[in-house]
Amino acid sequence: PLKELWKNFKFEVVVSITVSACYLGTSYSAMMFGNRLFQQAGYPVSHSMLYSFIDLLWASIALRIAGYIADRIGSQQLLKLGIMLLAVVALPVCYLISGELTLAKIYTYMTIMTFLSSVVLCCAANYATAMFPVKCRYSGYSITDSIGSIIGGFTPFMMLLFADLFHSNLWCVLWIYILTIPTFLLVSIMNKKINSREEEIL
Repeated sequence: PLKELWKNFKFEVVVSITVSACYLGTSYSAMMFGNRLFQQAGYPVSHSMLYSFIDLLWASIALRIAGYIADRIGSQQLLKLGIMLLAVVALPVCYLISGELTLAKIYTYMTIMTFLSSVVLCCAANYATAMFPVKCRYSGYSITDSIGSIIGGFTPFMMLLFADLFHSNLWCVLWIYILTIPTFLLVSIMNKKINSREEEIL
């Protein structure tokens, strides 16, 4: 139902794409760019791979924690909160990796970004079910998630570009802002639409 999606649910499609790009991009900013940071700090590739593996384990735990919180306050609210926190912490965590790099600084950056991206990831699929009707729900989510993956996949390149362009890892914050701030605004508008639909049904 691609025609129906684009004809009747343009805004929902855009919101779903930005949410997917947001959680994938911020996740890649932790793991993929984290590898670059380890190498920048002088650690061998074997060490960066080990810490990436540890970060993946942390992500699996973070998803469980986020799922527990979502069951308590609702995935809609948690998604908005997670995106907002990603935008808020972006500058402090990028400042953390802008000077002399140490293992503690790099892993603090990765831990925070991985947890918050897991919060958004935990809610994304459930949020799509609230946006799209049953007849085009799977198509809506699968297509927008794929497009969002492509956008999020540019993260390592964009963060390296900004870091090299301005000669500091601090400027990686620009890409995180590009991913999070528009998504937060769109989700805020979408939440109102979802709530008004639910009120109409009641």
